[in-house]
Amino acid sequence: MRANFFQKLMIYIKTTWVMVDAFGKAIWRNYRGIITREWVDDYARVWAKRTLSAVKATYTIHNPHNVTLDPQERYVIMANHTTHYDIPLCFVALPGSIRILAKKELAKIPLLGGAMKAAKSPIVDRKNREQAKRDLEKVQQLMSEGI
Repeated sequence: MRANFFQKLMIYIKTTWVMVDAFGKAIWRNYRGIITREWVDDYARVWAKRTLSAVKATYTIHNPHNVTLDPQERYVIMANHTTHYDIPLCFVALPGSIRILAKKELAKIPLLGGAMKAAKSPIVDRKNREQAKRDLEKVQQLMSEGI
């Protein structure tokens, strides 16, 4: 069933509110110097669940190959962006300390960029190869710190 205009508008309003609330809290906690990795990990999952709830998404976590992730290891998970909701689904489905590797252009979006900076989400400059290499070295450092 396709959503009508009013339903789409309500989804937009709800998801925007969820983002403003979550990103604003991250920026505020960072500004006050009270943001922690544990808070980011927990609140990213709260944001993800609220986002999925706002759009009335139903999902089932399916693991046909019985893959288990070793909590002592770090992984790079690549989402294919088949939907707008693969990032919140990753936060809901995967354990551990997750950060999203984002393109530099996203960091320029006022609330989103501030929240990503507060959460220590790595940013990569895809248009500058040498800078991208340096950016990925920062990713490796974050992974060695347990993210």
